[in-house]
Order: sequence, then C-alpha cells, then structure tokens
Amino acid sequence: MHENYKIPFYVPKSSLAITCLVIATAIIHPTVLGYDSMMMGSILNLESYTDYFDLTTVTIGLNTAGSWMGQILSCITVSSYLGDWVGRRFAIHLGLTLNFIGVILQSSSQNIAMFVIARMILGAGTSIAHVSAASLITELVRPKVRGFVMGICFACFGLGSIFASVVTFGTRNLQGNWSWRVPSIIQGVFALIALISLQFTPESPHYLLSKGNRAAAVEVIIRSQNVDFEEACKLADLYSVQFVETQRFFLYPWLEYLKGSGNRRRLFIFLSQAFITELGGSSVGSYFFSILLASAGVTGTTEKLQVTIVMGVWTLLVSCLGAYFFDRIGRRTQALISMIGMSASFFVLGGLIKKFGSGYSKSGSYGAVAVIFIFTGFYSFTFTPLTMAYPGEISRPESRCSGVSLFTFMNSSFGLVSSFVLPIAMSNIGWKFYMVNAGYNIIFIPIIYFVWVETKKLSLIEIEAIFDGVRDSPESTDDSSEVEEIIGTVEQKNID
Repeated sequence: MHENYKIPFYVPKSSLAITCLVIATAIIHPTVLGYDSMMMGSILNLESYTDYFDLTTVTIGLNTAGSWMGQILSCITVSSYLGDWVGRRFAIHLGLTLNFIGVILQSSSQNIAMFVIARMILGAGTSIAHVSAASLITELVRPKVRGFVMGICFACFGLGSIFASVVTFGTRNLQGNWSWRVPSIIQGVFALIALISLQFTPESPHYLLSKGNRAAAVEVIIRSQNVDFEEACKLADLYSVQFVETQRFFLYPWLEYLKGSGNRRRLFIFLSQAFITELGGSSVGSYFFSILLASAGVTGTTEKLQVTIVMGVWTLLVSCLGAYFFDRIGRRTQALISMIGMSASFFVLGGLIKKFGSGYSKSGSYGAVAVIFIFTGFYSFTFTPLTMAYPGEISRPESRCSGVSLFTFMNSSFGLVSSFVLPIAMSNIGWKFYMVNAGYNIIFIPIIYFVWVETKKLSLIEIEAIFDGVRDSPESTDDSSEVEEIIGTVEQKNID
C-alpha cells in the first residue's frame, strides 16, 4: 500500500513544522513512562487504591512490573518488525491504540488481575509506539538539530513525572475510587496528542524507499531536510543503497547484530547503555529518596509531594540542558562527564548514609538528600535524553526499528530486574550497596571512551560509515568520493 503512498495536502512543507510535529508524536513514550512511574508511586499512598486491591508486597511489585513485562513481550514479538514492514506511522497508530485500550482497562479495573493485564497492554503499546517514533524522528530531523530534538523528547520523562505529581495531589481527596482512577484516565491524554500530531506527519523517506516509492521519498526529503530537488535525489540514491539486504534483515533482525564487527559493536553499545540507564543508579536514587526525606523530618504527604515536584522540575531542566549540549559537547563526552559524576556522587552518598543513616543528624540527612539531587543531575544531563537519541542513530539503517526494539528489550529487561532486585539488595547491605553501585559504574568509563562512537552533527550515512565503512551501490563500482561529496554538500547546507 505504501508503494502508492502520496503525501497528504495538509502535511506542512516547512522543515521546522515537520520537526515540531514529529516531536509531538515522539514524546508519547517518555512522557507516559514519566507519568506512569510517578503515578504508580503516588497512588500507593492512597488508601482507596491499596484497600481496593488489598495489595501486598508481591502484588505491589507486580503492578509496577506489569508495564515492563508488556514492553518486553512486544519487543520479542512485533516491535522489531512492524515499523520496517508496514511503516513507522502505521506502527505508531497501533501502539497508540493499545495505549487507549490499556488506559481504559486500567482505569476501570475491578481486580488485581485486570489491573496487571491493563498495565501489560499499556506497556506493549507504549513500546511499539516508541520504537517506530524513535526511528521516524531519527530519519526526518536534520543532523544539525537531531541530537537536541531527540534529547528533548526523552527529557519529557520529567515533564510526565511533574504532571503526575500535580494530578495525583489534586485528586487525592476525591470520594471513592476516583482518587486513583482519574490520574489513570488522564494518562490517555498523551496518546491523544500524539495521535493528532501524527496525522500531519509524513512517512519516513527511508521506509518509502525500501518499498520502492521513490517519488514520495524525494518529496519528504525536500520538506524535512530543507534541500532542493537535485540534492534530495542524490540523498535518495544514497539511502537506496542501504536497503539491498533489507529482506534478510526482516527474517532474522536481532541475529544480524551478531554478525560483523560493526554490528557487534552496536550490540555492545546497546547493552552497556541499557545497563547504565536502569542499573546505573537512577532507580535506587528514587527508591531511597522517600526514606531520606523521612529521616530529614519531611514526613507529611503534602511536604513529600512538594519535594518530589522539585525533583521532577530539576530533572526536566537538567535533561533539557543536556539535550542542548549534545551537538556542542557531544554524546560520548557528556556520557563520560556524567558517569564520572555519578560514580563520585554514590561514593559520597554511601559514606553519608553509613555515618548519618540512623537519622540522628538532620544536617547529615539533608546532605544525603543534596547528594541525590547532585547524582540525579549528572544522570539526567546525559542518560535521560540519550535514551531516545543514541539507539536510533547508530542502528542499522535497513532495520532501524529492529535496532531500537533490541535496545528497548534490553532496557526493559534491566528495568524489570531493578524493580524486584534493587530494593532487596539495598535493604540487606545498606550503605555498602551505593559503594558497589559506584564501583561497577567506574567500569563503564573506559567502555564509553573506547567503544562508544561520537555522532555529534553527523548524518545517518556518516554514522553508518563509522561502523561499516561506506557501502557501494551494487550497480556502481565508483569509490566513495562522490558519496562523501554529497554528504558534505547536504551537511553544509544544514549547518548554514
């Protein structure tokens, strides 16, 4: 059906307008994750929620993990294929539809089983939409601003957290079960915004070329990359070279990342980034935050919520700042700065908890809270905005959705582990856990330096060349000089 795809008349011709529309579509995943994580933590303080489901320690963990399980299931079944088979836009539509179904079931849940199933559906839909949205934004946004735009998208995790805190605070005194059902219903607003913006967003030119629709692909390149017809045709020719092996990738998309040094390097980067994202300390920082607030004398529900909102605002601001510097400092350099800062912060935090963890010193407890803010700042400066930006940039072009899906699977798996393992580990070994966490964080510093690649202001073709070299067209035996000349021409126009 995409062989005959034509750009609707209402799709804007402005590169800036298309970028804004893609952002509105792409923020659904991080915003829902941020809203969901804060909402689930906040409604645990509501007796109407805990009493209604008669929650235990096990079922609380199951409710939290339900979304992660849904994401994992979608990654190993459909997420890897949908975007490359039927198009980025169709896959996003499907993901948003599942989001609506999940929100409806979650908001109307009558028992714990229904609630968990709803969260699994919500997680699956969010994952499907995220995989294709990350690929779409990578392929439509110009290299000059791609790092900032993709970083800003996942920085909306903090925006979702703030929104959930405010909504839950405002509905906490509603009668009956509406105090927890209303925050759940509002979760569907994000999917609605993404659905509206998607109608005005064109399909990916990479996908259109893979389906043989060159005319539409050239038109999308002209609009999204702000180039003329001749340059768009040259870029289309270069993109077409990337799809020679597309059919083979569709059959075994994840297995292909085990073949060749370039693919194995991508796979190792996915694995290390996913581990850092979920087990580098962000989860344990938020877990211990409530305990530190209590020991510091902040015990009231209102006061706790106010401090939580401050943390959300801090995370959002630092994440946006980090996204701004992606194309100035660079992804890899920022990752090194953040990892060093995170490790140092956790060493200090472990020492403070060892000395003041009993809560007898309010100044010591305040110091521990301050260090968690510092740690969160280092983490949010790079790894929050990098979550959406980096996997899409470095994935194989002919199976970009599969690459993003593979990273999402790893990220969700580590997230599921952290939901169950980290609280137990922290309770059993206390302050030593922070020392251990800081210790294994240090291991990732040389990994980032020697293995990760810098993608600052590089086109997708240039990034591919770092991993695999410049691929020649099977219909041509020319060297890569023409390819580099075309890339340079388009890049210069984007920078000017």
